Amino acid sequence: MAIFTEDEYRFHVDRPSLDEAMDRLPVVMRVDRLQVRWIGPLVNLGHDLWMGELANAAWGHIEGCGWQRILAEAGDPRGSGDRIRTAWAKDFGRAARTLAENGSHAGPEGCAHRWASWLAFEMGDIREIVEARAKAKGWDR
Repeated sequence: MAIFTEDEYRFHVDRPSLDEAMDRLPVVMRVDRLQVRWIGPLVNLGHDLWMGELANAAWGHIEGCGWQRILAEAGDPRGSGDRIRTAWAKDFGRAARTLAENGSHAGPEGCAHRWASWLAFEMGDIREIVEARAKAKGWDR
């Protein structure tokens, strides 16, 4: 079950806006009550610029908000199998909310759900879990 058509990937004119694309991406999992979507398809839809803005902000002008420290102290996200440890999930949610709070007044994004999806895309351990779940459901395109 493809989320986006091949035409949407191929033709710039038919591509959905960022908001429409995000709305169409299914929630793969919830972490600390935040919706986490597999945002990998956004790259091929041309929304990698938005993803880059988030990265530039997180690793740049809002870097000092402490989100990295929160996640560094959280340790390994994995519990048994592909389950996420509860304590780590709370720290992940705190990091995403910290980014959203700082991103709402220093740009580019104030939505904690979107920051959670970006973090899940950027961070290797959680990325593996989210991407695998999305692929298992056919939500990776």
